Amino acid sequence: MKGNTKSTFNEFELLTVHNLYVLSTIGETHKILKTVIPPTLLSLFTKSQLNPMRLLLPSENRLVNLSKNFVYNAHIVWNKLFTDSNYTLDDDTFDIETTYIKRRVREYLLSIQKRHGDTWSYFVCLVNGFVKLQIIIIIIIIITIITTFGCTIH
Repeated sequence: MKGNTKSTFNEFELLTVHNLYVLSTIGETHKILKTVIPPTLLSLFTKSQLNPMRLLLPSENRLVNLSKNFVYNAHIVWNKLFTDSNYTLDDDTFDIETTYIKRRVREYLLSIQKRHGDTWSYFVCLVNGFVKLQIIIIIIIIITIITTFGCTIH
C-alpha cells in the first residue's frame, strides 16, 4: 500500500518544493523591487501604471528561453499571487520588510496546501510556464544540503 506524505507536510507546516519555489521567487522579486538593487535586474521589471502591484512582462527579445528564465517566472508568480488571487496585503508592499512578505506568503501557501487534503495540488499549478528543471534543481540542492550537513527534520 502506498503512503502519502502530504499529510506529514501539512502536520509539520512544511511547504512542498513547488511552494518553496514560489516563496523564494516572491522574496527575491520583492527585494529587487524594494531595494532597486541590482539595477540591471531591476530594469527588467516594470510596474503597471494602472495597478502598481501588477508587473508588466518584459518583451520576449529581452529574455532568452522565457519559461526557464527567473525574471519571466517572477512576473508570472508575482502577478498570480498579488493580482489574480484572493491574496492581498494590508500595507504598502514596497514599504514593508521582505521577511514580513515572505512570512505572509508562506502562511498563504500553507493554507492553500492544507485545503487540498492529500492531493498534491499547489499554487504553482495555477501558474503557467514553470519548468520542471527548476524544481529538480531545488530538490538536488536540498538533497546536497541534507547529505553534506546531515540535517534531519525533528
